[in-house]
Amino acid sequence: MTFDPFLNAPVYIQIHAPAALIALMLGPIALYRRKRDRVHKVVGYVWMVAMLTTAITSFWIREIMADASMSPVHLLSIFSICTIVYAIWMARRGNILGHKRALQNLYFMGSWGAFAINFLPNRTIPNMFFDGGTVGTFATAAFIIGTIVISPNLAARAQRRHNLILPLHRARGLL
Repeated sequence: MTFDPFLNAPVYIQIHAPAALIALMLGPIALYRRKRDRVHKVVGYVWMVAMLTTAITSFWIREIMADASMSPVHLLSIFSICTIVYAIWMARRGNILGHKRALQNLYFMGSWGAFAINFLPNRTIPNMFFDGGTVGTFATAAFIIGTIVISPNLAARAQRRHNLILPLHRARGLL
């Protein structure tokens, strides 16, 4: 592993990558913390700023297309910006469930989806980890995409199970 591809990358990539990593790390704290307190609010604002920074700086990254134009991946950035605006609007209107669902979907689809796309060959991250090799890159991308597809299903299944079990415990006086 070498950081040379990152250190020699353009400034917008040097801003984009740390913002994306911050968003990936803070997402679970902001989105899945049980208590909706001051920590949730502060971490949530930092997460949103990191997501917006990631989305905005992505418009300068055009190495995916051969002609250096916008790619379909940039639709994900537009989706991210619109979702954050929508989620803030939902929270201000008092629709906390809408706020929660919008940001959880953004975390899974926006953060992890974009992260998987970063493992396409000859991009900065694969060059750092795999020296640009395609086999390791595709294996990692397949794992990440599989995680993106499976995780929401597992989370939904756990939530359904929780919703079925919790009322039974309350009825029996266990909670």
